[in-house]
Amino acid sequence: DPYWTFLVRLALATGCRRGELAALRWNALDDGWLSVRNSVDFHEGVMVLSNTKNDQPRTIALDDETASLWRREHERATQVHQENAGRQLPLEAFVFAGDATGSKPVRPDSLSKQWRALCDEAGVGNVEFREMRNWHATTLDIDFDYSLESIGRRLGHSQARSRTRITQRYITTMK
Repeated sequence: DPYWTFLVRLALATGCRRGELAALRWNALDDGWLSVRNSVDFHEGVMVLSNTKNDQPRTIALDDETASLWRREHERATQVHQENAGRQLPLEAFVFAGDATGSKPVRPDSLSKQWRALCDEAGVGNVEFREMRNWHATTLDIDFDYSLESIGRRLGHSQARSRTRITQRYITTMK
């Protein structure tokens, strides 16, 4: 799919869970700030839009390059939608849509399957989709010296105020 470069960049730049990425809508970005409010989950085998894992929405600052890529991808998606549907792409449309109208999110499990296929094709081996979340946390810790509290808040951990094992387990390398 054409959105993989953008999806990987967004996963690395935000540390979002795959369900949170699947639930993003085009109106989630405002002046460089990404609003993460929902997640795509399964309830009794049916795909549903739910709150984030800890039931707390969060706002994540995007770097200029990722925000610019978001805007370019939105322009591309708008153009494709206009050509295919003959109308404007709604701002409520899902960024990573599971249908041509943008009204359904992509299935998170299909993201993992596609990711594995891409990694196999590239000869990368066993790299899980969620490892981009680990990379994000590690980069914030080592390269930018964020506190565990800040990293936890950015990742959407409910106990981000303390030095929790939850946040520490995402950091994969010692300084």
